[in-house]
Amino acid sequence: MHRLPSLPPRRSLSHLLLALLLSLSLPILAMEAGAVLGEAGDEAARPEPAQRPRIGLVLGGGGARGAAHIGVLQVLEEHRIPVDSVAGTSMGALVGGMYATGLSPTEMEAIMRAIDWGRLFRDSADRAEQPMRRKREDIANLGGAELGFRERRLALPRGALQGHRLLLWLRRQTLGVAGIEDFSQLPLPFAAVATDIVNGERVVMREGDLALAMRASMAVPGVFAPIRVEGRLMVDGGIVENVPVRVAREQGAERLIVVDVGAPLLKEEQLGSPLSVTVQMISVLMKQETDRVLAGLHPDDVLIRPALGEFSSADFENSLSTIAVGRAAAEAALPALLPLALDEAAWAEHLAARRVSAREAPQVARFEVSGERSRSALRLQKLLGDIAPGALDLDQLEARLDEAMAGGDYERINYRLRREAEAAVLVVQPVDKGWGPGFVQFGFALGDDFSGGSSYQASADLRLTGLDERGREWRSRVNLGRRSGVYSEIHQPFGGDGRYYLQAFGLYEATRQPAELLGVRIAEFSRRELRTGGEIGLYPDPRWQLSAGMQHARRQLRRDIGSPDIQRNNNTTLGALVLAATFDSLDDVGFPTRGARLDVATELYRPGIGSDNRADVLRLRADLPIAWRPFTALLGLRADWALSGVNTDEALNFLGGFGQLSGLGDSERIGSRAFVVRSLFYRRINDLGLATLPLYVGGSLEAGQNWLPFERPSTGSLDYAASLFFGVDSPLGPVYLGYGRLSSGDSAAFLRVGGVIEDLRR
Repeated sequence: MHRLPSLPPRRSLSHLLLALLLSLSLPILAMEAGAVLGEAGDEAARPEPAQRPRIGLVLGGGGARGAAHIGVLQVLEEHRIPVDSVAGTSMGALVGGMYATGLSPTEMEAIMRAIDWGRLFRDSADRAEQPMRRKREDIANLGGAELGFRERRLALPRGALQGHRLLLWLRRQTLGVAGIEDFSQLPLPFAAVATDIVNGERVVMREGDLALAMRASMAVPGVFAPIRVEGRLMVDGGIVENVPVRVAREQGAERLIVVDVGAPLLKEEQLGSPLSVTVQMISVLMKQETDRVLAGLHPDDVLIRPALGEFSSADFENSLSTIAVGRAAAEAALPALLPLALDEAAWAEHLAARRVSAREAPQVARFEVSGERSRSALRLQKLLGDIAPGALDLDQLEARLDEAMAGGDYERINYRLRREAEAAVLVVQPVDKGWGPGFVQFGFALGDDFSGGSSYQASADLRLTGLDERGREWRSRVNLGRRSGVYSEIHQPFGGDGRYYLQAFGLYEATRQPAELLGVRIAEFSRRELRTGGEIGLYPDPRWQLSAGMQHARRQLRRDIGSPDIQRNNNTTLGALVLAATFDSLDDVGFPTRGARLDVATELYRPGIGSDNRADVLRLRADLPIAWRPFTALLGLRADWALSGVNTDEALNFLGGFGQLSGLGDSERIGSRAFVVRSLFYRRINDLGLATLPLYVGGSLEAGQNWLPFERPSTGSLDYAASLFFGVDSPLGPVYLGYGRLSSGDSAAFLRVGGVIEDLRR
């Protein structure tokens, strides 16, 4: 069984969709209606090959199976078989388009070997590269699909992937011929087949933007979003012509070399679900159409069908293994191919006309950012401000575009070169998410000790983006469960590159809080809080956030259960200056393996700014994963420490639950000085795979305490805890099922949905 590309587990539902849909190879009965971008007779301007038939190469679609095309090309060149034009669909358009730019099969294989398929098929940036605001969404457990909010209703993206990185990769491979818009003038005349998803027409792309044409031809519906080319919304050409024989004839080819890499039908034992039956129905239509097309081949055409068996169309990670299969199929066809071979002199002349000399980086005079399809183009222009005129540095450009994409506002960012005199203008084209400008995400957390103590937390988050050119953003969140309430904020970037910001927020929250004294639960309180505040801050880079702000709150604490000796009601007004710094480079919040996180805040409560009492509180969270394969140790530290005012409500905090003295209930212990040091150990126990939820087994060792105002903190009064757990990195967030025990004898089984990483700025 072939392994599938490994992708981040938090997006596994969309990855499963990718695996299923790519395996279809996109076959539906071809439609007779068609359209052509570019005239079919454009190749007439080229000199016809003397004293031999014009040979057309046809490369069919087939997902990862299409890498076998490279093996076929290797054999053709080794035996001096000339090709005068190429037509491709889907993966055949990708391979054919690269070949048409003048790349040799050897160069193409090297390029394919260097691809990180998991990264190529992922629009979102790695978590460490994301801006701090997006990282906090992870910690808040806002997982799953991002829905759009547009024109007062929910909307969905048109594909599981927008293809941002794929388009950048195609742009890089075709940059050497960026100035050629007539595909007949490429080193090898080329045509790609796509489908107009609006009217169902076959569209043959013979001119325009080569990278965009290749991207359109392989836009698998449901997996890759449709892409607009020359005003038409395009998807994968396999829907209408998976093996583009007709296109090759239209190019003027007299003899065809046709390579079919389509997937076989499912076997009876594989038809065990409605989805598999639907897949089979589409595949049957594909097979019927392909058989009809191939039955029309002329006797002197050559058909090559690599013996790929049941190799998955989605198994891109192992796609290079199909190159040898393609070679074997082409070698088996040599008796029919060799009569087309050229002598060495003619081959050298043919090859010289097809190859491109050493590709130098294009010279760029300046860059422009097009705001035609984006509400925040100015922010991108500031981000690209350090790109200097001269030779285009693709690594620098792609890094800047990835940084902009990491903000989560763009569907994709394309670029092109516009020729002017002896240099070129780099035109960057950001495209806002088509299902925005509002976005909705849902979060869920759960805790249960299987002894009657349970809690849940559900949230719905609405984010409105692009409120001005600098990227102003408004966010509101509704929380239900253990902590119910509403939160709203406005975030305004400013400064040259938008790294500075102003933020104002308001919060109302209600929660029920148990209180324990010396291991005995003595009361349960209802707590209500209304908080407002503002801050000014700086993002030095995606890993850091620095801020200073003011907060004002009114807090009501009411005893619902407990001794009458405990005060029934307590109303407090809080006013504080808050200084905070956060560093976050973790690769994941559920089961991180690299990076680090440090979150520290100092709260200075003063009567002069509205607080009933004077207090200074230091809060700190630190997490550091240390990996030695296959194990990872997540070292953690928590401190909530009243430096002064230990008897005030301002110093109040709570401790307990998994990772915070496992064996206690969530937030069970109340005090004014809390300290916990812990180490979580875990390892993954199942295989890495595209459609596989990561499963973990692990445990924890913890030491800590939450000292009451009248207690003296000391190492001798620390409690110790340990736990064992199973974990799943699910679409809902990290899930832990385990058992914890405290040195004092308290113990509890637990089910937790939501990570152990905490955010002080929640």
